[in-house]
Amino acid sequence: MGIYGSASCGCFVQIKAHFPQKTHDYLTDLLPAVKNIKVKREQFSPKQKRLIEKLGKDYAVKYISSEKLVTNFQPKENYVIHY
Repeated sequence: MGIYGSASCGCFVQIKAHFPQKTHDYLTDLLPAVKNIKVKREQFSPKQKRLIEKLGKDYAVKYISSEKLVTNFQPKENYVIHY
């Protein structure tokens, strides 16, 4: 691209991204793309489901899905990054 870290200006780039399974371990500490999504119960990991069970039925019933900035390995379409 010809833009360096010391440049006085940057640019916005729209990308399409897919993260193959073999890259997941390498990227797990700092995922390259985040997304603001509404997390549903069905999307919980097994560990999250166990934690909710430990908290009791009252908490599980009161869970309300809300939007959160989430890191994930889902494919990204028209994702805009700033460099």
